[in-house]
Formats: sequence, structure tokens, C-alpha cells
Amino acid sequence: MKRAKKTSLGIVLTDRYIEAVCLEMLPSHEMRVRGGRIDLPNGIIHEGNVISPTKAGGLIQKLLRREGILFRRATVVLPDSQILAQILELPGELPANIHKFIHTEIRYSPILTRRTPCSDYRTLGADEEGKEKILIGVTTQQCIENLVQTFSLAGVEVLSLEMDFCSLYRLFYSRLFSMQKPENLVLAGVTGKTLTICVFLQNRLDFVQRFPISIEPDAFRASMLKQLQTVKQFYEIEHGYSFHQGWKTVTVLDTVPQDGPEWVSELHALFGESADFFTPANLQAITQQECKAEVAYAGYGAALKTIEPVSGLQVPELLPRLYKEQYAWKRAARMTAVLTAGLLLVLYTGTWLFQSLYTAQGAPIGPGAGRMAALANEQRQYLQEIEALRKQRRIAEDLAGQKGGISCYGILQEIRERIPKGLQITSLEITKSGILSLRGQALGFQTIHQFASALEQSEQIETAEVAESRISSVSSRIYDYQILCQLTRSDPGKDPDVSVKSR
Repeated sequence: MKRAKKTSLGIVLTDRYIEAVCLEMLPSHEMRVRGGRIDLPNGIIHEGNVISPTKAGGLIQKLLRREGILFRRATVVLPDSQILAQILELPGELPANIHKFIHTEIRYSPILTRRTPCSDYRTLGADEEGKEKILIGVTTQQCIENLVQTFSLAGVEVLSLEMDFCSLYRLFYSRLFSMQKPENLVLAGVTGKTLTICVFLQNRLDFVQRFPISIEPDAFRASMLKQLQTVKQFYEIEHGYSFHQGWKTVTVLDTVPQDGPEWVSELHALFGESADFFTPANLQAITQQECKAEVAYAGYGAALKTIEPVSGLQVPELLPRLYKEQYAWKRAARMTAVLTAGLLLVLYTGTWLFQSLYTAQGAPIGPGAGRMAALANEQRQYLQEIEALRKQRRIAEDLAGQKGGISCYGILQEIRERIPKGLQITSLEITKSGILSLRGQALGFQTIHQFASALEQSEQIETAEVAESRISSVSSRIYDYQILCQLTRSDPGKDPDVSVKSR
């Protein structure tokens, strides 16, 4: 069996099912596809929000174990109404309070009347007239925290969070349109209980709209075709496009309907013979890869993200930067601990073998015994320092994982930016109660209090008090100090504008 060169995992969560697709690219550039789907009982995921992270995490773990998928870093797709893409026609000159502007636009949008403020957004660049377009990822911070907790319980790291139309676009452009890409594309996909229609003009996203859709057979086809017809009429009447010249229409379902021929005939009547219709049964024909399980296209496209990235896909990831930093920080901490432990093990083993060899040969140890004892003391000190670092790492992970968690990376950045000249930090400790202790030395008494005052200006630090300040035993011109800081815990349900004003 050939060794896999690259592995990628895509996971799709909907209100109805969880799907996983694992791709393995061999050195011969052959692709293996493994995956499957597990149905969800009602109430575990509702409108894209993971109601029960424990149950959802257990089902993800069960699915990956059942399909023999060992890889544990995934691109995650969440379609069912939790993330809703909307391109806003913003003014040419963006206002300074852009967060508040977008927040207001979303709050009073008729489509989003019951939605809470957005957690993230990205710019998509400018159109032909230079007007900037913004892609909004509408979801609450609580939804994101539940999602991250779910995958943490499943032992999976979230590489990126994206919408289903991103993964569908990636799949069709890398497979179906690999030889000849259309000038313009209408992509309509059903994933779970959400219909997404997006329009790409000259390979750039121009329109996105998402609709909750009934999956009942009697109303399903009619409601979806009605939305497609509305989009077609808009581009024909408002922009003068002809869908029979330079256009491609692709309709994708995540299940195999019984009325497949009726779907095809009605799509051809609406968009012409160039309109394509795909279901999971056509996956092998599109991907040219064998897959024993019947999986849909969204999971396959998500898994392609790290194996065959599509350069023309200018759609942003929606995982907030805070969680990306946490994942990176945890990986770096784990790697540092492993390498340090390995180095100490090698030193300890070498010292032990060297001493055993001298003792076995009856050679006089002499002055070397003192050196061995010194090395042993140094090793014990290193082990104590490593244990202290591990304790701090566990405390930081606990604080970051709690509701309203604390970003240790952000706090370190804030401290580094506020260190004045003539002051240095020699130790830093964080307690489970959110107390940060800073110790060090400074050239002046006033410098210490200026540093404490600067720390209080940070939004991540509530209070900063000088607990200790005295002349150092090393020199009468140096002061030893200790500053205790009470860290701020973010409130997921709190408007960030309000918290800034209150300060």
C-alpha cells in the first residue's frame, strides 16, 4: 500500500445530519475518498446552533471511528441558517464606525429581523465602480463557542469555518470546470434545510442569498425553482444578461430525490440545456474518484480546501481570529513541552550512562562527581520550571475554554505594547481566578506606577495595582516590583460597543 502524501478532512453539520469526507492524495496523485453520514435526532442542532455540544461531539467521534478516519484537523461547514451571507451596498467612503454601521444594517434588515449581532465580517474588495462590498458572517459568539467546544470534545481541530457555497464552488471549479471555466455562474445548492443561491460574475462573487427551505417532496422542487427564477429575472431585467450566452447554471442537492427527471426538465426549461443537476449519486462522475459511501458535495469541497486550493475563490473564512490564535498557541505549547521533555530525557540518559560506565570500570570519579551532582541539580531545576510552565498552560487553557474566556495571546500582546523604557519583566503568572502577576525590575519608582497605569488602559485588564516596590538588593539604583492585574472576562451576550463606551 502506498503511503498517503496528503490528507484532508471536511465535516458538514446540519440540522438533519453530520457528514465527514476524508481525502488522501497518494504520491502517484491518485485520490482516495472515504466518508459517511450520520443522521441527527431532533434538538441536537437547531438552525445551525449546536444545542448539545456533548451529544454532537460524541456523534462526530462515532462517525469518524466508524469510517476509520484518523485525521483530526477539519474544514467545517455549517449551512443551516447559522451563517448567512449578505453583500451590503455600502457607501463609497466607508464610515469610521464601520462595526456599528454593519451592526445597524443587519439588525434592521427584513431578512434578519430575529438575528443577533454578527460576530465577524470580511471585505470582498471593490466592484467595477470602486464600491466596496462586505461579506457578513452572521452568527452569535455563543454559537461559535458551542461549535469549538463540540469539536474539542470530538478531538478535532477546526482549521477553518466556511459556508457551504464556498465548498461547492471549490469542488465544481476544480473538477467540472477544470478545462473550460464559464464566464458567469449561478450556483444553487441545498445542504440540510438551507438553500443557497450565489452568482459569480467573471469568477467574482456578486450575489449571495440564503433561504430556509422545506424538504417536503411536494413543496421542495417548486419553492427552489421559484427562487431560481427570481434571480434569473433580476439579472435579465436589471442587468440585461442572457443566460444562453456565457452562463452556466449548476443545481446541487444533498439527497437523491425520487422526481429526478422532473427536476432536469424544469431546469432545462428555465435555463436551457446547459443547466446541470447533481445529487450524491453523481459524485463519482464529477470527481472521478471511487467512494463506497454516498456523500454529498459540500463535505467533498471542504476537504479539497487543503489538498487542491482554488486560487480564484475569493471568499473569506469565518472562524474568528481569537480561536485561530488559541489553536496556534495550544499547538506551540504542546510542541515546546514535547521538545523540552525530549531534550531533558536525552541529557538525563546520557548522564546516567556516563556515570554507570565509570562505576562499572572502577575508574575513580574524583572531581567529576561534583560536576555530576551539579548537572543533576540543574536537571531538577529544569524539570521544576517545565512543570511550572505546564501548570500555567493548563490554567490558560481553562481560562480560554470557560464561558467569556480570556485570550492569553491578546493579553501578552497588550503587555508588550505598554512596557516603558527602563523596565523589564522577569516572571509572569496567571491564576485560575483571572489574576495576572507581573514581577521584574525597573530603574525608577515612577516608571513602575506609569506601567501599572498604562496596563489599566487595556480593555483586557480591569485593574492593575502595584503590590510591591522596593530597592533591589543588587543595586540601590534598581527597584524590584510586583504588579497584580485583574483580567477582564468577555461577555458573549454583551454588545461590544456598549463595553467600550462604559470604559
